[in-house]
Amino acid sequence: MTGAASRDALPPAVVLNMHYTGLALARALRAQGLRVHGVSSDPKLFGNVSRAIEFSLSPDTEREPQQCREFLIEFARKLGRRALLFPTRDHDLHFIRAHRAELGEHYELPLARNAVLDRVLDKEQLFLLARELGVPCPHTVYVRRIDELEGALDSVTFPCVLKPVSASQWRKPGIWEAVGMRKAVIVETRAELEALYGRLSAYDPLVCLQDYIPGDDSALVIVGAYFDARSGARAWYTARKLLQYPAFAGTGVAVRSCAVPEIVAPSMQLLEALDYSGPAEIEFKYDPRHNDFKLIEINTRFWDQHALGAACGVDLVAALIGDRVHQRKISLGADGSTVTWIAEDGFLLSWFGNRRQGLQRPGSFREAWRGKRVFAVWSASDPLPALRLLGSLLAQAFAMLVAAVRR
Repeated sequence: MTGAASRDALPPAVVLNMHYTGLALARALRAQGLRVHGVSSDPKLFGNVSRAIEFSLSPDTEREPQQCREFLIEFARKLGRRALLFPTRDHDLHFIRAHRAELGEHYELPLARNAVLDRVLDKEQLFLLARELGVPCPHTVYVRRIDELEGALDSVTFPCVLKPVSASQWRKPGIWEAVGMRKAVIVETRAELEALYGRLSAYDPLVCLQDYIPGDDSALVIVGAYFDARSGARAWYTARKLLQYPAFAGTGVAVRSCAVPEIVAPSMQLLEALDYSGPAEIEFKYDPRHNDFKLIEINTRFWDQHALGAACGVDLVAALIGDRVHQRKISLGADGSTVTWIAEDGFLLSWFGNRRQGLQRPGSFREAWRGKRVFAVWSASDPLPALRLLGSLLAQAFAMLVAAVRR
């Protein structure tokens, strides 16, 4: 069977948003023989020019959800057959969750059921389950209204971590800028917390206050998995974050596969108890005070560094396609390879930002660059996304230079 004929025999795939996650997902799906459609509301994204996809401009899942729903339904009709639909951002996930009944008539949705998603996305429910199972968690207090803050502070020690109960809460205009485009904020004093919460509560008063676990970003470890509790299919690898941007509360820009056996059993125990199905990234942080790994969160979709799995012998996309398309059941763990995933632009931002501010320990950038590497954007067989990213970075640098000269 020819390559084109083989692709026609398999369901097509539609990938939402061609950033790091979407680009890696599209390349992996293409490698599995699927015809891949990349759709995005941003015509300038580097992944739009990948040879792995056929690109279409679409409404945004966050800003134009109704228009995007109509677009995707019409897109499915044009395809003439059911396609796999993949979210790659939290907004995409919440969009699919909200419109699941309608989208499910036209697409296969390789995600956990909505009831399971709700239980994972709500940190209060997730931590309650974790504690029932004996999985360590940081002490957490929830604040739902501004008049609850005073009482909550009685059980909080400083520094503490302020974060949303669900990640999408802070991805909205206004609140995202107010928190400095960070997923969480380390707060040093009571006065600082009161001032910050006063600003945030105007947008969304629901937050959680969490015990701060000492240690830099390298104390963060993950299990990257494809898991289906019902079919028995499961594949996983473990990794450690080396660099984040911004430091301590940002997104991983250098992540290295390595053996962290202590977090595998509790991760599988959580997913089994949830009756989980789909891709998952389970994040822990090592707590030197108690010599254990504490659960931080579970990501319920493919994430930026998921391609690291294939580099260390665990192709999570292949596991998903084997399970959902070919009905092949597998159980696969990492082969022990040490590989570092690097986001090119994020690594540079971390170098100029975190390093200049003294937020990274000496030698951390050299350590992150050492050994075998895979990149978020660069691929010798698919170079156009990296060239577009380079052009964008040069344009930004030139604009900054011009602004500096004018000042």
